[in-house]
Amino acid sequence: YANSKRKTMSLIPPLKTSDGNLTDKPREKAELLQQQYISVLSDPGGVSTEEAVQHIPAPHSIITDIKFTPGCLEAALKELDPYSGYPPGDIPPSILHRCSSGIAYPLYIL
Repeated sequence: YANSKRKTMSLIPPLKTSDGNLTDKPREKAELLQQQYISVLSDPGGVSTEEAVQHIPAPHSIITDIKFTPGCLEAALKELDPYSGYPPGDIPPSILHRCSSGIAYPLYIL
């Protein structure tokens, strides 16, 4: 009954505090979410990309048996949804879809 009389409804359910209690106070929930965000997405200790890459193990095998043809590329380009979104700077899917027969072979050579 009390929840139906509230003026605002939060889409975030009560959260557990560090002492194990649940809180539904907006400020406390915001602080808990901020603490979680900071702990997960913090700076990885200032490690450079070069240092991080050095610790990646070398692949045990190289994939060499994948074969495709210009026809495969053309079919894949025709399957693109011409109305789907795309990131800034990319080629719109509608253009790739319409030009699939003309660009399949140059893409195959690449």
